[in-house]
Amino acid sequence: MSEQSGFRIAPSRVVRPGLLFAALGLVMLATPGAQASDTLDRELLKNAPKIIRYLKDHGYKNVGVLKFRVQKGDEPVSDRVGTLNLDLAARLEVALVLTTDIKAPLGIIHDASAVAAKIPGANHLNEPGRRALLGARYPLAWGGEQVEPDAFLTGVAQFSPDLKTVAVSILAFGRDGGKLEKVADFTATTDPPMLTAAGESFVLTRGLFDGGQVKMTKVVEIALKVKAQQALNPIQSAEAPVALEVLYDGRRVPLEIRGGQALVREPQEGQKVTLVLRKTDATPDRYGIVLMVNGENTLYRERQSPPNCQKWILSPQDPAITVHGFQGDEGKAETFRVLSRAESAKDAMDYGSDVGTISLVVFREASGGGEPLALDEEAEDLAAVERAALPAKPPENLSALRHQLHQGSVNRGLIVQGQQIGAAIRRVEFRPDPTPVMSATITYYRP
Repeated sequence: MSEQSGFRIAPSRVVRPGLLFAALGLVMLATPGAQASDTLDRELLKNAPKIIRYLKDHGYKNVGVLKFRVQKGDEPVSDRVGTLNLDLAARLEVALVLTTDIKAPLGIIHDASAVAAKIPGANHLNEPGRRALLGARYPLAWGGEQVEPDAFLTGVAQFSPDLKTVAVSILAFGRDGGKLEKVADFTATTDPPMLTAAGESFVLTRGLFDGGQVKMTKVVEIALKVKAQQALNPIQSAEAPVALEVLYDGRRVPLEIRGGQALVREPQEGQKVTLVLRKTDATPDRYGIVLMVNGENTLYRERQSPPNCQKWILSPQDPAITVHGFQGDEGKAETFRVLSRAESAKDAMDYGSDVGTISLVVFREASGGGEPLALDEEAEDLAAVERAALPAKPPENLSALRHQLHQGSVNRGLIVQGQQIGAAIRRVEFRPDPTPVMSATITYYRP
């Protein structure tokens, strides 16, 4: 496979992996012996026609997808275990766009949770909250029209205690009904991107790789050990290939480990937040790092799964990166404004994006080469659902939207304005291995 290009911010580097690489990992899952129905993206695409039939049978024309709730084992169900809550909604939204009849399409609302987050009293868990949601206007994913929704989809995802599987229930409510109704349910196998989005942490050593591959079950087992405090959190592990330092006003802030989770105290108002990435191993390897603050990539504020995000590059020649803010383009960045997560009131629903977290996902550079794979329609659909990103500017029609989804030329993000700073960057070449070697999430807390 040909290499992908990226950028550098002195003395650091970044890269954008393209559609072909993202789809490669998905195509590999479809090889003989793989259980195609077990992956989350395949299950969403498989169930999308059933969901659309339900909606059309009820006479619904314009439908939005709201933030999911997630439960991990016996822990309480939560509207923000990490970025997974919104990620599940975005993946279902893309699956519906790819599945609806192009001649008589269902109107799919784009990012309904972003609108819901601004509606006082919005809450799909009670009748007054549902009425509030149904009374607003929302943008369609194509055409630019603002509509009043006829119905909403949402869901609950429950991880098994061993984190190996996740049971997903798709729910719906409309103007003609008060309660949530189950539309579909399925069970999917867990993979590293899902673990990362759910705020779980792991680090893989070289000995775990067999012929350049590692079993997904092994990744899940390691994450479970970290969660159960039977293994060190990657933030404190000597086996981690990359270290993260958090600085307030230029002073390093100690990271704490509680219950297997990494924590850092909340910065005071007005404090300058800086993040430093360091290559800690002595190998000649290069690593690509997706560094997210509050669920947004520090490169171009992307809200996609880490394999599809642009990456900072560490190497023996450039072993450290100092990230002063969100990189905007090849000459500017915006300083961080980081807020702790406020606790939700009982029975309240928070539709906003995840806040109060820093996460990093580390990819080793792939070895070998070869020609890019020719993708069939199924592989393109799987890649689009896995990216879970619709364009910020709606295209004119459904056909144009599907074309953009298949091309991977979309970028979704919520921009918070901050002070702009200079940041020179340059492009480099890097092709990441599809399986991350490390994932870690740090949560802010009020001391």
